[in-house]
Amino acid sequence: MFDVNLKRKYLYLLNKKIKLNQDISWLIGFYFAEGSKTRDGIGFANAEIVLVKKMLKIFSNNFDIPVEDWRCYVKTSKKDINIIQNLNKEIPNVQFELSYSKLATKENLDFRINSRVLSRFMSDYFKKSMQQIMSNSCLSTYFLSGYSIGDGGVILRDKQIHGVVITVKNKEYFNYLIKICDLLYKKKPNVRMTKGCYEISYCHVNIISNIILDKIFIDLDRQWTKLILGYKNKQYTRARIKYWNKIENELLDSFKIAKLSGNSHWSVRDALNKDIDLGLVNAEYKYINNSTRLHKCYYLTHKGKTLLGILKEVN
Repeated sequence: MFDVNLKRKYLYLLNKKIKLNQDISWLIGFYFAEGSKTRDGIGFANAEIVLVKKMLKIFSNNFDIPVEDWRCYVKTSKKDINIIQNLNKEIPNVQFELSYSKLATKENLDFRINSRVLSRFMSDYFKKSMQQIMSNSCLSTYFLSGYSIGDGGVILRDKQIHGVVITVKNKEYFNYLIKICDLLYKKKPNVRMTKGCYEISYCHVNIISNIILDKIFIDLDRQWTKLILGYKNKQYTRARIKYWNKIENELLDSFKIAKLSGNSHWSVRDALNKDIDLGLVNAEYKYINNSTRLHKCYYLTHKGKTLLGILKEVN
C-alpha cells in the first residue's frame, strides 16, 4: 500500500551528508529537464523506460528513496488492460494508476512522491550542488548529459549532422547551461528565443566531435545513433575518418595517406594539421624510405583513437 506517512518519512535527509557524484549530477540535469516540484512533493514525467529506471536507481542508491515510494500516473489513449501489467514487469514495485485521454499520443508516465520534507530537501540540495557542478568539468559533463537527454535533440539535414540543440524555459537553468557549455567547450553556444523558450545550440563540427567524446546523448539509443550516423555522413568528416583509419596504428606522412585514401596530399595535410589543434592527431618528424630529409608523419592521439572507436561502434 502507498505510505500515507511519507510527509514525515524523509526527515532524516535534512541532516544527512550526501556527497555529490557523477550519478547525482546526471540526475540533477535530468530532473531540471523533466522534473517538477511543488510545495507538497516532487515528480518527473518521461516515457523512456531505460531513463526512468536509471533515475529511480540513482534516487534509491544515493538518497535511500525506495522504488516502492513512487506512485506513477499513466495517461493513455489505449483502453488496454495489459498496460499496467507490462509496466509492472518493467518497473516492479512502483504503484501505477491508469487514466485515459483521447489526446495522449503514447503512454505518459508521471512519477510522484508527496512529501513536503522531500520537496524542500531536493530543492535545497540541487541548488547548492550547482556551484560545485559548474566548477568541475567531469560533473558538468554528467549534468549536461542528463539535461540533454531530457530536453535536448540532434538536428540532421540530408542525413548529415547540422547541430545539437537544448530547449530550456527556466532562466536560472538557462544560466547554468550557458556556464557549463562555456566550461566544457570554451565557446558560448548559439542562443535564440522561440515560443517562449531559449534554444541553446552548437553547429560547429569540431565542438560536436567533443560532444560525442563526452557521450552526451549515449543514454538514449536512438538519439545516440542519430548523432553518430549524422556525424559520419557529414561531408566535412567523411574524409577525415578515412585519414584517421589509415593512421590509427602507424605513423604515415601526408603523401602515403593521400595515396591510400585517394585524396591530394595538400588536403590531407590541411585536414590533419587542423586535427592536431583539436588534439585528435599528433605528428613527429622522421626519415622514411631511405630519404635524406625529415618527413612530417601523423598518428592518432588517445583522444583521436577514442573518437574513432566510438564511430566504429555505431553502424
